[in-house]
Amino acid sequence: MADRAYFSEPMRHGRPYVSDVFRGRGHGNEPIVAVSAPLFDAEGRMAGVVEGSMLSDDVVRIRTGLMARGDLALLLLDGAGQVVHASAGLPFAPLDRLPPDRLRTVLEQADGRTLHRLAGLYADGASGLLVATVTPLGWRIAVIVPEARLRGELLLDLFKLLLPALLAVVAVWWVSARVARRFVDPLREVIARLRLFAFHADPQPIRLAGAPRELAELAEAFNHLIDRLGRAFRDVNQALAVQKRLREQLERVVAEREQEIARRTEELRLAVDALREDSLTDALTGVGNYRGYRLALDRLWAQALERGMPLAALVIDIDYFKFYNDSLGHPEGDQCLRAVAAILRDLARRERAELGRSGGEEFVLLLPDRDSAAAARVAEQVRRAVETAAMPHPDSPSGRVTVSVGYASRGPGDERGAEALIAAADQALYRAKREGRNRIAGAA
Repeated sequence: MADRAYFSEPMRHGRPYVSDVFRGRGHGNEPIVAVSAPLFDAEGRMAGVVEGSMLSDDVVRIRTGLMARGDLALLLLDGAGQVVHASAGLPFAPLDRLPPDRLRTVLEQADGRTLHRLAGLYADGASGLLVATVTPLGWRIAVIVPEARLRGELLLDLFKLLLPALLAVVAVWWVSARVARRFVDPLREVIARLRLFAFHADPQPIRLAGAPRELAELAEAFNHLIDRLGRAFRDVNQALAVQKRLREQLERVVAEREQEIARRTEELRLAVDALREDSLTDALTGVGNYRGYRLALDRLWAQALERGMPLAALVIDIDYFKFYNDSLGHPEGDQCLRAVAAILRDLARRERAELGRSGGEEFVLLLPDRDSAAAARVAEQVRRAVETAAMPHPDSPSGRVTVSVGYASRGPGDERGAEALIAAADQALYRAKREGRNRIAGAA
Protein backbone atom coordinates (compact mmCIF):
# COMPACT_ATOMS: atom_id res chain seq x y z
CA MET A 1 0.00 0.00 0.00
CA ALA A 2 3.07 2.26 0.17
CA ASP A 3 2.37 3.52 -3.36
CA ARG A 4 -0.84 5.15 -2.14
CA ALA A 5 -0.61 8.86 -1.35
CA TYR A 6 -2.86 8.44 1.69
CA PHE A 7 0.01 6.41 3.29
CA SER A 8 3.05 8.13 1.85
CA GLU A 9 1.91 11.72 2.50
CA PRO A 10 1.24 11.35 6.27
CA MET A 11 4.52 9.43 6.63
CA ARG A 12 6.45 12.13 4.76
CA HIS A 13 4.88 15.24 6.32
CA GLY A 14 3.50 13.97 9.61
CA ARG A 15 0.11 15.63 8.97
CA PRO A 16 -3.42 14.33 8.30
CA TYR A 17 -4.23 13.88 4.63
CA VAL A 18 -7.45 13.91 2.54
CA SER A 19 -7.09 12.42 -0.94
CA ASP A 20 -8.69 13.46 -4.21
CA VAL A 21 -11.44 11.17 -5.48
CA PHE A 22 -10.18 7.97 -7.07
CA ARG A 23 -11.47 4.56 -8.06
CA GLY A 24 -10.66 2.17 -5.25
CA ARG A 25 -9.38 -1.36 -5.53
CA GLY A 26 -12.30 -2.52 -3.45
CA HIS A 27 -15.83 -1.29 -2.85
CA GLY A 28 -17.02 -2.59 -6.17
CA ASN A 29 -14.48 -0.40 -7.99
CA GLU A 30 -16.55 2.72 -7.10
CA PRO A 31 -15.21 6.28 -6.66
CA ILE A 32 -13.95 6.81 -3.10
CA VAL A 33 -12.16 9.42 -0.95
CA ALA A 34 -9.45 8.40 1.52
CA VAL A 35 -8.74 10.16 4.89
CA SER A 36 -5.52 9.26 6.77
CA ALA A 37 -3.43 10.50 9.72
CA PRO A 38 0.01 9.58 11.18
CA LEU A 39 0.38 7.66 14.48
CA PHE A 40 3.18 8.51 16.98
CA ASP A 41 4.52 6.55 19.93
CA ALA A 42 5.07 7.92 23.44
CA GLU A 43 8.41 9.36 22.42
CA GLY A 44 6.96 11.17 19.39
CA ARG A 45 8.34 8.77 16.82
CA MET A 46 6.37 7.82 13.69
CA ALA A 47 4.67 4.53 14.42
CA GLY A 48 2.37 4.13 11.42
CA VAL A 49 -0.63 5.53 9.55
CA VAL A 50 -4.31 5.00 10.13
CA GLU A 51 -6.56 5.32 7.02
CA GLY A 52 -10.25 5.14 6.20
CA SER A 53 -12.12 5.34 2.88
CA MET A 54 -15.69 6.35 2.05
CA LEU A 55 -17.73 6.40 -1.14
CA SER A 56 -17.69 9.80 -2.84
CA ASP A 57 -21.50 10.14 -2.53
CA ASP A 58 -21.28 9.46 1.24
CA VAL A 59 -19.06 12.54 1.65
CA VAL A 60 -22.04 14.86 1.03
CA ARG A 61 -25.11 12.64 1.29
CA ILE A 62 -26.71 14.32 4.32
CA ARG A 63 -26.12 17.82 3.02
CA THR A 64 -27.31 17.08 -0.53
CA GLY A 65 -30.54 15.62 0.83
CA LEU A 66 -31.25 18.85 2.66
CA MET A 67 -30.37 20.92 -0.39
CA ALA A 68 -32.58 18.85 -2.72
CA ARG A 69 -35.60 19.80 -0.64
CA GLY A 70 -34.83 23.42 -1.51
CA ASP A 71 -34.35 22.68 -5.21
CA LEU A 72 -30.61 23.33 -4.80
CA ALA A 73 -27.92 21.24 -6.51
CA LEU A 74 -24.37 20.63 -5.30
CA LEU A 75 -21.26 20.15 -7.43
CA LEU A 76 -18.09 19.16 -5.55
CA LEU A 77 -14.65 18.98 -7.25
CA ASP A 78 -11.43 17.71 -5.63
CA GLY A 79 -8.09 19.47 -5.79
CA ALA A 80 -7.29 17.82 -9.11
CA GLY A 81 -10.51 19.11 -10.69
CA GLN A 82 -12.28 15.73 -10.67
CA VAL A 83 -15.96 15.46 -9.82
CA VAL A 84 -16.41 14.09 -6.30
CA HIS A 85 -20.19 14.51 -6.28
CA ALA A 86 -22.83 15.96 -8.62
CA SER A 87 -26.49 16.22 -7.60
CA ALA A 88 -29.16 14.49 -9.64
CA GLY A 89 -30.06 16.53 -12.70
CA LEU A 90 -26.48 17.68 -13.36
CA PRO A 91 -24.74 16.05 -16.35
CA PHE A 92 -21.70 14.84 -14.38
CA ALA A 93 -20.57 11.68 -12.58
CA PRO A 94 -17.77 11.05 -10.04
CA LEU A 95 -14.25 11.10 -11.53
CA ASP A 96 -15.45 13.21 -14.51
CA ARG A 97 -13.33 16.15 -15.53
CA LEU A 98 -15.16 19.27 -16.64
CA PRO A 99 -14.75 20.25 -20.29
CA PRO A 100 -12.96 23.56 -20.97
CA ASP A 101 -16.16 25.64 -21.01
CA ARG A 102 -17.57 28.57 -19.06
CA LEU A 103 -18.53 26.36 -16.07
CA ARG A 104 -14.93 25.22 -15.66
CA THR A 105 -13.70 28.82 -15.93
CA VAL A 106 -16.21 29.96 -13.28
CA LEU A 107 -15.14 27.20 -10.86
CA GLU A 108 -11.44 27.93 -11.37
CA GLN A 109 -12.10 31.60 -10.49
CA ALA A 110 -14.50 30.84 -7.58
CA ASP A 111 -14.62 33.61 -4.98
CA GLY A 112 -17.73 32.69 -2.96
CA ARG A 113 -19.44 36.02 -3.76
CA THR A 114 -20.15 36.31 -7.49
CA LEU A 115 -23.43 34.95 -8.83
CA HIS A 116 -23.17 33.46 -12.32
CA ARG A 117 -25.96 32.64 -14.78
CA LEU A 118 -25.03 29.68 -17.00
CA ALA A 119 -27.10 28.31 -19.88
CA GLY A 120 -27.51 24.53 -20.33
CA LEU A 121 -26.18 23.80 -16.84
CA TYR A 122 -28.60 20.93 -16.19
CA ALA A 123 -28.82 17.64 -18.07
CA ASP A 124 -32.18 18.66 -19.57
CA GLY A 125 -30.65 21.86 -21.00
CA ALA A 126 -32.12 24.17 -18.32
CA SER A 127 -30.15 27.21 -17.20
CA GLY A 128 -29.03 27.76 -13.63
CA LEU A 129 -27.62 30.32 -11.19
CA LEU A 130 -24.33 29.31 -9.51
CA VAL A 131 -22.07 30.47 -6.67
CA ALA A 132 -18.79 28.66 -6.01
CA THR A 133 -16.06 28.78 -3.33
CA VAL A 134 -12.77 27.01 -2.50
CA THR A 135 -12.32 24.97 0.72
CA PRO A 136 -9.10 24.93 2.80
CA LEU A 137 -8.35 21.53 1.19
CA GLY A 138 -8.38 23.14 -2.27
CA TRP A 139 -11.68 21.49 -3.21
CA ARG A 140 -14.29 23.55 -5.03
CA ILE A 141 -17.92 23.65 -3.94
CA ALA A 142 -20.64 25.04 -6.23
CA VAL A 143 -24.26 25.55 -5.17
CA ILE A 144 -26.69 25.73 -8.10
CA VAL A 145 -30.36 26.67 -8.34
CA PRO A 146 -32.54 26.45 -11.49
CA GLU A 147 -33.06 29.85 -13.11
CA ALA A 148 -36.79 29.15 -13.33
CA ARG A 149 -36.82 28.78 -9.53
CA LEU A 150 -36.28 32.49 -9.13
CA ARG A 151 -38.33 34.84 -11.28
CA GLY A 152 -38.08 38.57 -11.32
CA GLU A 153 -35.41 40.92 -10.06
CA LEU A 154 -36.80 40.86 -6.50
CA LEU A 155 -36.34 37.07 -6.16
CA LEU A 156 -32.91 37.32 -7.79
CA ASP A 157 -31.84 39.89 -5.20
CA LEU A 158 -33.21 37.68 -2.43
CA PHE A 159 -31.34 34.71 -3.81
CA LYS A 160 -28.10 36.76 -3.96
CA LEU A 161 -28.66 37.67 -0.31
CA LEU A 162 -29.31 34.15 1.01
CA LEU A 163 -27.14 31.97 -1.23
CA PRO A 164 -23.71 33.13 0.05
CA ALA A 165 -24.88 32.38 3.61
CA LEU A 166 -26.11 28.94 2.54
CA LEU A 167 -22.85 28.34 0.68
CA ALA A 168 -20.86 29.25 3.77
CA VAL A 169 -22.94 26.80 5.82
CA VAL A 170 -22.32 24.04 3.26
CA ALA A 171 -18.60 24.88 3.06
CA VAL A 172 -18.02 24.43 6.79
CA TRP A 173 -20.27 21.31 6.98
CA TRP A 174 -22.27 22.22 10.07
CA VAL A 175 -25.78 22.64 8.65
CA SER A 176 -28.23 20.38 10.42
CA ALA A 177 -31.61 19.14 9.28
CA ARG A 178 -33.43 21.19 11.89
CA VAL A 179 -31.78 24.47 10.87
CA ALA A 180 -32.38 23.66 7.19
CA ARG A 181 -36.08 23.06 7.81
CA ARG A 182 -36.36 26.36 9.68
CA PHE A 183 -34.98 28.30 6.70
CA VAL A 184 -35.99 26.29 3.64
CA ASP A 185 -39.70 25.89 4.38
CA PRO A 186 -40.28 29.60 5.16
CA LEU A 187 -38.22 30.55 2.13
CA ARG A 188 -40.41 28.31 -0.03
CA GLU A 189 -43.46 30.07 1.40
CA VAL A 190 -41.96 33.48 0.56
CA ILE A 191 -41.19 32.38 -3.01
CA ALA A 192 -44.66 30.88 -3.47
CA ARG A 193 -46.34 34.07 -2.26
CA LEU A 194 -44.12 36.20 -4.46
CA ARG A 195 -45.10 34.07 -7.44
CA LEU A 196 -48.75 34.67 -6.59
CA PHE A 197 -48.02 38.38 -6.31
CA ALA A 198 -46.38 38.34 -9.76
CA PHE A 199 -49.40 36.74 -11.45
CA HIS A 200 -52.40 37.76 -9.30
CA ALA A 201 -53.74 41.17 -8.41
CA ASP A 202 -54.70 40.36 -4.80
CA PRO A 203 -52.51 37.59 -3.24
CA GLN A 204 -52.83 36.44 0.36
CA PRO A 205 -50.31 37.85 2.88
CA ILE A 206 -47.25 35.79 3.82
CA ARG A 207 -47.59 33.85 7.12
CA LEU A 208 -44.36 32.28 8.45
CA ALA A 209 -45.12 30.48 11.71
CA GLY A 210 -41.94 29.61 13.59
CA ALA A 211 -39.66 31.20 10.98
CA PRO A 212 -36.34 32.82 11.93
CA ARG A 213 -36.57 36.47 12.90
CA GLU A 214 -34.84 37.63 9.74
CA LEU A 215 -37.31 35.84 7.45
CA ALA A 216 -40.24 36.95 9.59
CA GLU A 217 -39.12 40.58 9.19
CA LEU A 218 -38.67 40.03 5.46
CA ALA A 219 -42.17 38.54 5.23
CA GLU A 220 -43.59 41.50 7.14
CA ALA A 221 -41.86 43.92 4.76
CA PHE A 222 -43.25 42.01 1.79
CA ASN A 223 -46.72 42.07 3.32
CA HIS A 224 -46.54 45.88 3.58
CA LEU A 225 -45.30 46.10 0.01
CA ILE A 226 -48.02 43.72 -1.23
CA ASP A 227 -50.68 45.72 0.61
CA ARG A 228 -49.53 49.05 -0.83
CA LEU A 229 -49.10 47.70 -4.35
CA GLY A 230 -52.45 45.92 -4.13
CA ARG A 231 -54.22 49.17 -3.26
CA ALA A 232 -52.38 50.96 -6.03
CA PHE A 233 -53.28 48.16 -8.46
CA ARG A 234 -56.96 48.41 -7.54
CA ASP A 235 -56.90 52.22 -7.87
CA VAL A 236 -55.26 51.94 -11.28
CA ASN A 237 -57.82 49.33 -12.39
CA GLN A 238 -60.69 51.56 -11.28
CA ALA A 239 -59.17 54.55 -13.11
CA LEU A 240 -58.67 52.44 -16.23
CA ALA A 241 -62.26 51.20 -16.06
CA VAL A 242 -63.54 54.80 -15.81
CA GLN A 243 -61.25 55.82 -18.65
CA LYS A 244 -62.49 52.92 -20.76
CA ARG A 245 -66.12 53.89 -20.18
CA LEU A 246 -65.40 57.52 -21.05
CA ARG A 247 -63.46 56.47 -24.16
CA GLU A 248 -66.31 54.20 -25.28
CA GLN A 249 -68.83 57.00 -24.72
CA LEU A 250 -66.62 59.42 -26.64
CA GLU A 251 -66.17 56.93 -29.47
CA ARG A 252 -69.93 56.44 -29.68
CA VAL A 253 -70.54 60.19 -29.73
CA VAL A 254 -67.81 60.71 -32.35
CA ALA A 255 -69.18 57.85 -34.47
CA GLU A 256 -72.71 59.28 -34.27
CA ARG A 257 -71.43 62.75 -35.15
CA GLU A 258 -69.39 61.37 -38.03
CA GLN A 259 -72.41 59.50 -39.35
CA GLU A 260 -74.54 62.63 -39.01
CA ILE A 261 -71.87 64.74 -40.72
CA ALA A 262 -71.54 62.16 -43.50
CA ARG A 263 -75.32 62.10 -43.96
CA ARG A 264 -75.59 65.87 -43.99
CA THR A 265 -72.60 66.11 -46.33
CA GLU A 266 -74.17 63.64 -48.73
CA GLU A 267 -77.47 65.52 -48.59
CA LEU A 268 -75.64 68.78 -49.25
CA ARG A 269 -73.70 67.22 -52.12
CA LEU A 270 -76.88 65.89 -53.67
CA ALA A 271 -78.56 69.26 -53.19
CA VAL A 272 -75.59 71.06 -54.77
CA ASP A 273 -75.53 68.57 -57.64
CA ALA A 274 -79.26 69.02 -58.13
CA LEU A 275 -78.90 72.80 -57.97
CA ARG A 276 -76.02 72.69 -60.41
CA GLU A 277 -78.02 70.40 -62.69
CA ASP A 278 -81.03 72.70 -62.45
CA SER A 279 -78.86 75.73 -63.19
CA LEU A 280 -77.48 74.08 -66.35
CA THR A 281 -80.59 72.21 -67.56
CA ASP A 282 -83.56 73.51 -69.54
CA ALA A 283 -86.65 72.81 -67.46
CA LEU A 284 -88.90 72.18 -70.47
CA THR A 285 -86.78 69.87 -72.63
CA GLY A 286 -84.34 68.37 -70.11
CA VAL A 287 -81.29 69.24 -72.27
CA GLY A 288 -78.67 71.85 -71.45
CA ASN A 289 -79.97 75.41 -71.15
CA TYR A 290 -78.27 78.46 -72.61
CA ARG A 291 -75.81 78.69 -69.68
CA GLY A 292 -75.05 74.98 -69.85
CA TYR A 293 -74.50 75.15 -73.59
CA ARG A 294 -72.11 78.13 -73.21
CA LEU A 295 -70.09 76.36 -70.53
CA ALA A 296 -69.88 73.26 -72.70
CA LEU A 297 -68.74 75.38 -75.66
CA ASP A 298 -65.90 76.98 -73.67
CA ARG A 299 -64.80 73.61 -72.25
CA LEU A 300 -64.81 71.79 -75.61
CA TRP A 301 -63.00 74.64 -77.37
CA ALA A 302 -60.25 74.57 -74.68
CA GLN A 303 -59.94 70.79 -75.15
CA ALA A 304 -59.71 71.23 -78.92
CA LEU A 305 -56.87 73.71 -78.52
CA GLU A 306 -55.06 71.43 -76.06
CA ARG A 307 -55.40 68.31 -78.22
CA GLY A 308 -54.93 70.07 -81.58
CA MET A 309 -58.25 68.71 -82.92
CA PRO A 310 -61.20 70.50 -84.61
CA LEU A 311 -64.58 71.30 -83.04
CA ALA A 312 -67.84 71.30 -85.05
CA ALA A 313 -71.14 72.99 -84.18
CA LEU A 314 -74.67 72.40 -85.49
CA VAL A 315 -77.31 75.12 -85.04
CA ILE A 316 -80.78 73.53 -85.39
CA ASP A 317 -84.06 75.42 -85.79
CA ILE A 318 -87.63 74.00 -86.01
CA ASP A 319 -89.26 75.16 -89.24
CA TYR A 320 -92.42 77.29 -89.01
CA PHE A 321 -92.57 76.86 -85.24
CA LYS A 322 -94.38 80.17 -84.70
CA PHE A 323 -97.19 78.97 -86.99
CA TYR A 324 -97.26 75.67 -85.04
CA ASN A 325 -97.77 77.56 -81.78
CA ASP A 326 -100.38 79.90 -83.31
CA SER A 327 -102.33 77.01 -84.82
CA LEU A 328 -102.18 74.41 -82.02
CA GLY A 329 -101.41 76.50 -78.94
CA HIS A 330 -98.44 76.79 -76.62
CA PRO A 331 -99.01 73.48 -74.74
CA GLU A 332 -98.73 71.59 -78.03
CA GLY A 333 -95.76 73.75 -78.94
CA ASP A 334 -94.04 72.74 -75.67
CA GLN A 335 -94.77 69.11 -76.45
CA CYS A 336 -93.24 69.55 -79.92
CA LEU A 337 -90.10 71.05 -78.35
CA ARG A 338 -89.80 68.11 -75.95
CA ALA A 339 -90.20 65.59 -78.79
CA VAL A 340 -87.55 67.25 -80.97
CA ALA A 341 -85.22 67.52 -77.93
CA ALA A 342 -85.65 63.79 -77.25
CA ILE A 343 -84.65 62.97 -80.87
CA LEU A 344 -81.60 65.24 -80.63
CA ARG A 345 -80.62 63.89 -77.21
CA ASP A 346 -80.62 60.32 -78.51
CA LEU A 347 -78.46 61.29 -81.48
CA ALA A 348 -76.09 63.32 -79.27
CA ARG A 349 -75.60 60.26 -77.03
CA ARG A 350 -74.62 58.12 -80.02
CA GLU A 351 -72.26 60.76 -81.40
CA ARG A 352 -70.73 61.64 -77.99
CA ALA A 353 -71.82 65.24 -78.47
CA GLU A 354 -73.03 68.05 -76.18
CA LEU A 355 -76.63 69.29 -76.73
CA GLY A 356 -78.15 72.52 -75.54
CA ARG A 357 -81.24 74.67 -76.15
CA SER A 358 -79.87 78.08 -77.07
CA GLY A 359 -83.29 79.72 -77.04
CA GLY A 360 -86.90 79.40 -78.28
CA GLU A 361 -87.09 76.62 -80.91
CA GLU A 362 -83.31 76.65 -81.55
CA PHE A 363 -80.83 73.96 -80.39
CA VAL A 364 -77.03 73.68 -80.64
CA LEU A 365 -75.13 70.38 -81.02
CA LEU A 366 -71.36 70.50 -80.33
CA LEU A 367 -69.23 67.71 -81.91
CA PRO A 368 -65.64 67.30 -80.66
CA ASP A 369 -62.95 66.12 -83.10
CA ARG A 370 -65.20 66.51 -86.22
CA ASP A 371 -64.30 68.27 -89.43
CA SER A 372 -66.81 69.79 -91.85
CA ALA A 373 -67.49 66.51 -93.66
CA ALA A 374 -68.31 64.73 -90.38
CA ALA A 375 -70.44 67.67 -89.26
CA ALA A 376 -72.43 67.54 -92.53
CA ARG A 377 -73.08 63.82 -92.01
CA VAL A 378 -74.43 64.38 -88.49
CA ALA A 379 -76.48 67.40 -89.64
CA GLU A 380 -78.21 65.26 -92.26
CA GLN A 381 -78.90 62.59 -89.62
CA VAL A 382 -80.57 65.26 -87.47
CA ARG A 383 -82.73 66.54 -90.32
CA ARG A 384 -83.76 63.06 -91.40
CA ALA A 385 -84.50 61.88 -87.83
CA VAL A 386 -86.91 64.76 -87.17
CA GLU A 387 -88.60 64.37 -90.55
CA THR A 388 -88.92 60.60 -90.09
CA ALA A 389 -90.66 61.12 -86.74
CA ALA A 390 -93.62 62.44 -88.83
CA MET A 391 -94.98 64.81 -86.20
CA PRO A 392 -98.01 66.60 -87.76
CA HIS A 393 -97.65 70.35 -88.54
CA PRO A 394 -100.84 71.85 -90.05
CA ASP A 395 -99.11 75.04 -91.22
CA SER A 396 -95.98 73.49 -92.80
CA PRO A 397 -95.80 72.88 -96.59
CA SER A 398 -94.76 69.28 -95.90
CA GLY A 399 -97.50 68.77 -93.28
CA ARG A 400 -95.01 67.56 -90.71
CA VAL A 401 -92.45 69.04 -88.29
CA THR A 402 -89.05 69.57 -89.94
CA VAL A 403 -85.80 71.30 -88.98
CA SER A 404 -83.19 73.37 -90.78
CA VAL A 405 -79.52 72.81 -89.76
CA GLY A 406 -76.47 75.01 -90.22
CA TYR A 407 -73.07 73.51 -89.48
CA ALA A 408 -69.47 74.68 -89.21
CA SER A 409 -66.11 73.26 -88.08
CA ARG A 410 -63.03 75.14 -86.89
CA GLY A 411 -59.56 73.87 -86.08
CA PRO A 412 -57.33 75.05 -83.19
CA GLY A 413 -55.36 77.21 -85.62
CA ASP A 414 -58.41 79.42 -86.18
CA GLU A 415 -57.75 82.53 -84.10
CA ARG A 416 -61.38 83.69 -84.28
CA GLY A 417 -62.31 81.34 -81.41
CA ALA A 418 -65.50 79.58 -80.33
CA GLU A 419 -67.74 82.60 -80.94
CA ALA A 420 -66.72 82.64 -84.59
CA LEU A 421 -67.58 78.92 -84.82
CA ILE A 422 -71.14 79.50 -83.55
CA ALA A 423 -71.56 82.58 -85.73
CA ALA A 424 -70.50 80.62 -88.83
CA ALA A 425 -72.97 77.81 -88.05
CA ASP A 426 -75.70 80.37 -87.40
CA GLN A 427 -75.07 82.03 -90.76
CA ALA A 428 -75.27 78.63 -92.45
CA LEU A 429 -78.63 78.06 -90.71
CA TYR A 430 -80.04 81.30 -92.18
CA ARG A 431 -78.94 80.19 -95.64
CA ALA A 432 -80.70 76.85 -95.20
CA LYS A 433 -83.89 78.68 -94.23
CA ARG A 434 -83.62 81.07 -97.20
CA GLU A 435 -83.16 78.13 -99.54
CA GLY A 436 -86.49 76.58 -98.48
CA ARG A 437 -86.04 74.99 -95.01
CA ASN A 438 -85.94 71.25 -94.12
CA ARG A 439 -82.36 71.16 -95.31
CA ILE A 440 -78.77 71.56 -94.13
CA ALA A 441 -76.19 74.17 -95.07
CA GLY A 442 -72.46 74.40 -94.23
CA ALA A 443 -70.42 77.46 -93.38
CA ALA A 444 -68.36 78.97 -96.14
